Amino acid sequence: MLDRQDIRLATVATLAAAQTAAGDRVYPTWILPYRRELPLPAIGVYTLDEAGEGVDGGIVGAFQIRYALKLCIELVVATPGDAGLEPAARLMLDAQAALDALCEQVTDALLRNPRWYLKTDPAHPGKLCARFQGVERWETTAVLGRVEETDQRTMAAQITATLTYAENYDPVIVDDFCRVNLDVDVIDPAADPNIKYPGPDGRIEVTLRVPRDGADGGPADPLLCAEVTPFKPNGRTH
Repeated sequence: MLDRQDIRLATVATLAAAQTAAGDRVYPTWILPYRRELPLPAIGVYTLDEAGEGVDGGIVGAFQIRYALKLCIELVVATPGDAGLEPAARLMLDAQAALDALCEQVTDALLRNPRWYLKTDPAHPGKLCARFQGVERWETTAVLGRVEETDQRTMAAQITATLTYAENYDPVIVDDFCRVNLDVDVIDPAADPNIKYPGPDGRIEVTLRVPRDGADGGPADPLLCAEVTPFKPNGRTH
């Protein structure tokens, strides 16, 4: 799973469980433009740009990329209205109060919640690791709802969080490690008189075969992988 997908799904799950004013109306998609006949408040979560930058600028082992992801959280609320109010009285209503309250709930539900930015370490079950490394920016933009399609007055906010994380892309080696054949011509006089001074003299004193093929009378080991052709006595493997 891509990091941005993991972050997006974790954000949806965290907000749905946070008991904000939106309740379980947390959707993994944008809701602006939105169908305002649906119950409000509502929250939409999606990801935008994901910019990556190489850490070392070259090829030294695995590629290392540092990412900056824009996570967008849209909030839509219905603004209070009373047809009996005078125009001047309507202007005295704080139309953004409910929206600000929901923004505060969302911010607390995420930034104060380790379950949002921590996850189970796949390499060490039972331990936690960071879902991302940091929050570079946390920006909020308010949007007025359009009224040409409904009489329901709405306001919305877009919270855009810039999250950073890094990923190592270790190379995948497709070759199979099937067999080890090691032949040693000892040159230490204490172990080999060396008929050709100072050695090596071409005689093999120590051999290692992994897996053992049973040629020395001992048991044969199971194969490490499926070889294309059987082992050959001259030491060549395929």
